[in-house]
Amino acid sequence: MGGEFLMLLTRRRLVVIQETKVLHRLRLHLNANLRHLSNVSWNLDASHSAVEMAATAVDGVRERFRLKLAEPDVVWHFDALLQNVFRPARAIAA
Repeated sequence: MGGEFLMLLTRRRLVVIQETKVLHRLRLHLNANLRHLSNVSWNLDASHSAVEMAATAVDGVRERFRLKLAEPDVVWHFDALLQNVFRPARAIAA
């Protein structure tokens, strides 16, 4: 089943919606609390303006996405956003 995907990432949730090719229907693909995702990883490909992202959902299914971005600068910005959400800065002990 092909089609386009739309990803919405907040500080608490990752939602992925799929639009089918032929009928352009929307289908919920993933709706997960970030705390329920494990093994989240991503690789940057600035030469192709893309990011490959993978995460394991609570049901054990490994989800993989390749995001094509507009420009190489956007790749670095998206990397900073992913780091902010999935690798938050640890509190400094005083």
